Parts: sequence; structure tokens; C-alpha cells
Amino acid sequence: MPPRASHRRHCWRKSLIWLKKSNWRAIAAVLAGRRHILILDEFTYAAESDPAMLSSLQHAWDQQFKNTQVVLVLCGSHVHAMETLQARQSPLFGRLTGQWHLRALPFASLTEFLPRWSAEERVAAYAVVGGVPAYLEWLDPTRSLSDNVRDVMLAPGSMVVAEPTFLLYDEVREPANHLAILKAIGTGAHTLAEISNATLIDKAHLSAYLARLSELYLVERRLPATVPPAKRRQARTGHYHLTDPYFRFYFRFIAPHYSELPYRVEPILTHVREELRAFVGMTAFEALCRQWVAQQSRMGHLPFEVEDVGSHWSRGVRVDVVAINWHEKALLLGECTCGVRMRSGGT
Repeated sequence: MPPRASHRRHCWRKSLIWLKKSNWRAIAAVLAGRRHILILDEFTYAAESDPAMLSSLQHAWDQQFKNTQVVLVLCGSHVHAMETLQARQSPLFGRLTGQWHLRALPFASLTEFLPRWSAEERVAAYAVVGGVPAYLEWLDPTRSLSDNVRDVMLAPGSMVVAEPTFLLYDEVREPANHLAILKAIGTGAHTLAEISNATLIDKAHLSAYLARLSELYLVERRLPATVPPAKRRQARTGHYHLTDPYFRFYFRFIAPHYSELPYRVEPILTHVREELRAFVGMTAFEALCRQWVAQQSRMGHLPFEVEDVGSHWSRGVRVDVVAINWHEKALLLGECTCGVRMRSGGT
């Protein structure tokens, strides 16, 4: 069991004494007659630690909270466990009124975390850690990206290096195969055939692993934006990509050198410095350009309303940004050029 998960479960066990039926009634009495939002964070660890938790909450909701102004929010980072709360066999089945998958913060939010960094530096940071607040808090805003990679992210014992393994061990039954798939995609294998060859996993089994990684929002299947909507279900031109920026960075630069950590950091830094510009351009910067085009469309600044935004690829052609209106047969094409570099002592 990952240390982080074990620690959370231990903390929940110590705090569950008061979450019994009598105390639910006490909570209801305190909140009675007023509108309140009651948030239970990392609720899945409580449910796993106490088998009676879900039944106790079901009883409390039916008897104490259902007809009040209380809004009860259940949060958790364990995707599979949160999904089971809605299963038919769950005591809470039929009682949930909504569900939301909390997405990463938009690029503009990085200004709050890295106020002294230039726009170019924040683009590079976005390519490295994305918009997940916990990942952004890894970075020291008073230091350069290069210094952060060397002295913070790759430091001995750093949770940055351990995060992907911990996450998968907490979510899947066969983490080794899932890690192999993520590593293959992160190093450039994007088709089923390429991933199968890189991982030695048969295509018949590979689809199930990819489906699970998609459910965890770690992998997505992309199609060229130029494929008509009616033909997308049968299209065979799909490419698999890592959705999380940090996972893209980790499996591109850190995972291939994992055995050298923590004693030989310089080879990784050299690899990052040599390829960062291309990496940022093909991942974060292209994505930001497509987001910008979609935003301009919503604001009415384009000559037509965009229905689909993406990219196009074929054997001889690649287009970074493609925006389409299928009804008007309108098309916008764009090329992205990124000038980010990372130097020793600077970004």
C-alpha cells in the first residue's frame, strides 16, 4: 500500500468515532433551519475504514438532512472508489443529485502561483506540471524552472518522482502493465500497434487497459479534427495521448532515467534542456493555442462559430490548430511556434 494512502486511512480511522448515527443527529441539529454546505473531503477513505459509514450516512440523509437546506458534498481523489458510491449495491444509490469531475485549473491561474515568472516561463511550467494545484505547489516561485526541476522535483525522496506510481497503485489492480502503457505513450507510441510493440501486451488485452486509463482521465484517444462527426465512431486514425501535463513530462523525461535517480540528476537535466522547447511546443503551447481559438469563437471574434477545435495529421501533413464549422463548411488553420528554452540558472 502506498505510504500516502496508508497515512490517510490511518487519519480517517482516528477521526471516525464521532461519525455515528447519534452524532449525525447532533450535526443536523446544529445546521437546522439554515442553509449550509457540509463538505466531507477524501470521503472514500472513511468509507473504506468503516464498513458502516455508508449505511450510517444513508440513514442520516433519509432521516435528518433530506428535507433541510443542507447541501452535502462528498469529495475524493480515488476515482474508482467515488464511482462505487453510485453503484446499485451502494447504500447511497439513487440519492446523489449530481456529480462533477474537478478539472485542472486553467493556464491563467498560474499567475497566482508564479507571480514573478514571465508568460513564457509560465507556459513552460504549465507543460511540466499542468494546472493541478498540488503539483503547482511543488514549484518554488522564487526560483527558476531549471532550479525547480533539479533541486525540488528531482531531489532525493521527492514525492514528484513517486506520484505516478502511488496514484496507479491506488487505482488499478495491475499497476505494472498500466505503467508500461503510460511510459510507451509518453515516449512516442500513440497507435495501438506502437503501444503493443513497446509494451509486449497483446492488442486484445491492451484495449481494456487503455479504457481503464481513460476512465482515470490519464489517457485520451484523439482523432483528427477533420474527421466528420458521423465517421468518428468507426475511424481508425485515433492516437492515444497522456492527458495530464505532469504525466507527459514525467514519462518523457524522468521515467526513462528512473534507475539513475537520485544519484545522477545531470543526465536528466541535459535531456530536459535539449528537448524542452520541442516538448512545450507540441504539448502545452499547441493546447493553449487551441484553447485560445475556442475562446475567441465564444466571444464572437472569429468570422464563424467554431464547432470543433483540434489538430490534423496524416501521412504527409500535420496542422497544429484546426477549427471547423461543419454546417457552414468553414475552416481555420493555424501553426504554432514556441520559443521557450531552459538554461542553467534560468528558465
